[in-house]
Amino acid sequence: MAELVDGMGYIADGLRARPAGEPLWESLRHALTFSAFLPPEQLEQLAVKVRMVMASRVLLGSQLAIFERLGEQLTEVIAERTGTDPRGDLYPRLTGVVAANALRLAVFMWLESDGRLDLAELTADALVQLRAGLPEPQRHQL
Repeated sequence: MAELVDGMGYIADGLRARPAGEPLWESLRHALTFSAFLPPEQLEQLAVKVRMVMASRVLLGSQLAIFERLGEQLTEVIAERTGTDPRGDLYPRLTGVVAANALRLAVFMWLESDGRLDLAELTADALVQLRAGLPEPQRHQL
């Protein structure tokens, strides 16, 4: 469990390390799609750990707390990058929490697909949709 918490800290550090002039959503995409740079065996280890947490009701609260903490860390970095104050400005908090939960959802969908879906692509797609204001999808004709 500690490894998952530490790993989430690296995401916020990755966001902080992005170039200052880079658009925020581009920086978020780079930071949150960390899985694209993991070797397959490390990605499999991540899947095993997350599945273990998800399978345990006792650990489920911890899993939620991990993503809540990530949202707080992202909020802090987003506030720094945008020159906003998260105590009075909604933007850094909303963006941090939404980005953390976009990653959480991408991880769940990736695990549900048994690896058929790509975690980095799911995460990037979630961020694109959020940035676009969550436009309604095209309806498919049956």
